[in-house]
Amino acid sequence: MSDTPRTDDANTYIRTRRDFTITDHQVWQEHGEHLERELNVAQERISRLEEAGDAMASHAKALGMDGTGLVKRWLKSKEDKP
Repeated sequence: MSDTPRTDDANTYIRTRRDFTITDHQVWQEHGEHLERELNVAQERISRLEEAGDAMASHAKALGMDGTGLVKRWLKSKEDKP
């Protein structure tokens, strides 16, 4: 199975369609716009999660809980971005 199934679906649609009212360019344009919207939503969510994690880590440090490894694990998880 491909790691880009929706792009594969758009490509299959273009290759097999019988509807000539929409151009290949329009199909790819719509597909790209949809993916970009999803990416923007995901990036906003990541930002909110990072802010919340930073606040929790700060609070844990203030309570003296940073020795439990929670803060270290949080900081490592922030570094592990692809």
